[in-house]
Amino acid sequence: MTHSKEDDRGTFAEQFGEMVKQEFWIVFKAFFAPIIGTIAVYDHLRKVIRLVDAPPRR
Repeated sequence: MTHSKEDDRGTFAEQFGEMVKQEFWIVFKAFFAPIIGTIAVYDHLRKVIRLVDAPPRR
């Protein structure tokens, strides 16, 4: 059973493209996760500080 080179190239290109896509998302998440986490923590602390600084409800 013989098959042409185009089949192999297409399959390899698809696999390679899939690998590149997955690697891109891994790098993207690894880069942006600390930034997003820092913003989330800062936002939470801002809300807590605003509650603590609010005048007592009496």
